[in-house]
Amino acid sequence: MPDPRSTPLSELRFDRSLTQLELAIRLRMPQSSVSRIEGQDDILVSTLARYIDALDGQLRLSARFGDDEFRIYIPSMDRPRNFGIEAHRRRARHRVSSMDPLEPSGFSRSVPPPGPAPTDPDEG
Repeated sequence: MPDPRSTPLSELRFDRSLTQLELAIRLRMPQSSVSRIEGQDDILVSTLARYIDALDGQLRLSARFGDDEFRIYIPSMDRPRNFGIEAHRRRARHRVSSMDPLEPSGFSRSVPPPGPAPTDPDEG
């Protein structure tokens, strides 16, 4: 039986006014993966940490032994994950500002100049 104080992941997302698609964009994954994460009974700590970070939260783990409670230290959880909205906005600004339409890596493509279509000299 679940702890009555526990909150489903989908409710955390809903309380932050995010859809699964919006969260998926922050996490750089398909919306179906967010749905799967929210429905899982067993989840990796790293996946949970990424999910919480994308909601602009911080995951903390602890263990209780009788009256004693200990915070569990997991080194990888101390690294910044950069999935929150501010990091998402910074990445988006960087992508837009770093695009050069003249560079081959940009999103522009060659467009023929306006005018009549060239004719094939072999036709006719």
